[in-house]
Amino acid sequence: MSPFLSGCLDTLHEGGVGLDSATALCSKLAALKASPLESLEEEPSHFASFDKPEDWMNLSVALCCMLMAATASGLTMGVVSLDELELRVKERNVNESKTERGYATRILPLIRLSPRHQLLVSLLLLNAIANEAMPLFLDKLVPPWAAILISVTAVLFVGEIIPAAVFTGPAKMRIAALLSPLAWFIVMLSSPISYPLGWALDRLLPHAEGLPTRHEVKALVDVQREMAAEHSASAGEAFHEDEADLVRGALSLSQKLVVDVMVPLEDVFALPADAAMDLATMKQVIALGHSRVPVYWGPAKSSITRFIHVKDQIMLTPADATPVASLRFHDPQWVGPEDSLFALLNTFQEGHAHMAFVSRHPELARQALASQGEFPGGKSGCIGVITLEDIIEEILTEEIYDESDIRAAKQVLNKFVLTIVRPRLEKKRAGAAAVAASDSSIPPNSPLRRLPSVERLVTALSRDTSTTCPDSSSAGALGAARHFVGSGLERVGVARHGLAPPRAVGAVARGEPRDGARDGGQGILKEFCAN
Repeated sequence: MSPFLSGCLDTLHEGGVGLDSATALCSKLAALKASPLESLEEEPSHFASFDKPEDWMNLSVALCCMLMAATASGLTMGVVSLDELELRVKERNVNESKTERGYATRILPLIRLSPRHQLLVSLLLLNAIANEAMPLFLDKLVPPWAAILISVTAVLFVGEIIPAAVFTGPAKMRIAALLSPLAWFIVMLSSPISYPLGWALDRLLPHAEGLPTRHEVKALVDVQREMAAEHSASAGEAFHEDEADLVRGALSLSQKLVVDVMVPLEDVFALPADAAMDLATMKQVIALGHSRVPVYWGPAKSSITRFIHVKDQIMLTPADATPVASLRFHDPQWVGPEDSLFALLNTFQEGHAHMAFVSRHPELARQALASQGEFPGGKSGCIGVITLEDIIEEILTEEIYDESDIRAAKQVLNKFVLTIVRPRLEKKRAGAAAVAASDSSIPPNSPLRRLPSVERLVTALSRDTSTTCPDSSSAGALGAARHFVGSGLERVGVARHGLAPPRAVGAVARGEPRDGARDGGQGILKEFCAN
């Protein structure tokens, strides 16, 4: 019996406590006294001295857990976050280096692994196991408070911050490609757990292919140009404005219909079949500059059925007055107003004809032409014409002008200057001269006292189509008119004054611009003609 227990019994016995009660009470006191001392003896209060192999083994396993957690965390951010579309583009981009394309080729099978979530589950499983196992081995080397401090610090810096900076940096594809064999090993090792979990996640959260839309591609072109301008990128890296217009026009073509581009029938120049190719008719055809001219039978132009090539008539003699009905005709394509421009472009590429007639019922028009002696009319009649050039202009988002267009533009310019510009100039010059004559406070060298003659201004305006005013004193209204003339003639402003040449685009002839970029002179003309 211990001295503490015997002393306790003697004391209680002297106090009149029974033997059994005293023994039970003293035993409980002895147990309470011994338990805290034992726990203090078992709790380590010092760091490991590393004089035993177990200490070195525990340290090695803790470091391995730390490295495994960092690798799993880095692969999660560096591989799982990679975009499959970006990798496929890099793999097929011939301008990329062979090394970069090789990296993309090695990473793609990991990204496209089925189930899609298996790679993510494998890496997260490894990361969780490593983070949970590391404190168990550190606890055998250091006191508990130190083990908690070291594990938290290691997980934060070594397991999260440093891998995030390395695996998402500029060399992320190179690092991901080099560690792809390790990623495959982790997937295979954890497949008994990761495969069923990944399969279940694929069913709960199906993977959706994020294919870019046409609108996103067009927006990407604009963003690329803006970013190139902000970062002062070289001219070879940024999209040129014409390249951007081509991309926008090509991607918008599938959303445009024939009715949006066609020239309405009332604006189409056509020859009646009973006409003759005399001198007057030939002059008219040459002045218009068309390469193809539709021909119609009957009193209405809606009975257009075929067209002639102007180049086929080069050997005709005006004196012979050859009937139009005896010329060589070409059959056009018949399309509906709701047909896609893409489908029509493919039809034009087949080489049958580069001119198409638009009918509300193209099938009825074809059947009528197939029958001898019948011509499309009524619901199957022609309502407009569209050519390959119209579609190319939509792709370029710009008008295409040839020599005949320039000649017609000069005629329109002369008429525009004589009917609109000159009267406005005369009115404004007369008003300015009256102000200068009545106000003696105007300095002698003021532009109001040095106004050029209207004849000289009109001559310079009609002959010179540059964007610089012919005289510094011709500011204001003349400058607006000069800028309008230099911006192009087939614009809405000219068309609304009845001065548009015969080749005016169908949308302009209807009074609506096809897009804002082609409305270059409308606002300027309104400002000039306001008074």
